[in-house]
Amino acid sequence: MLDIENSIITLDAMDYQREIAQQIIKQKADYILALKGNHSGMQAELEAWWHKMEREGLSDKIFSKYSDINSRHGRIETKTCR
Repeated sequence: MLDIENSIITLDAMDYQREIAQQIIKQKADYILALKGNHSGMQAELEAWWHKMEREGLSDKIFSKYSDINSRHGRIETKTCR
């Protein structure tokens, strides 16, 4: 078992499973999850939550945003972390 307390763990969408996220939380760490468009239900839910936070004025106070655009594997990818 790794000592990950107070760490931020990044997960590719392929690696994400509830059991992994639950273990990270149990070990008192945070995680960043890569969410792709083929998870449309989860993506829609998170976008709705994010827009609600913006309407309530909370996002500017406690959230930041970073976007990266690159071309790999013959396609252009835009990655955004909030």
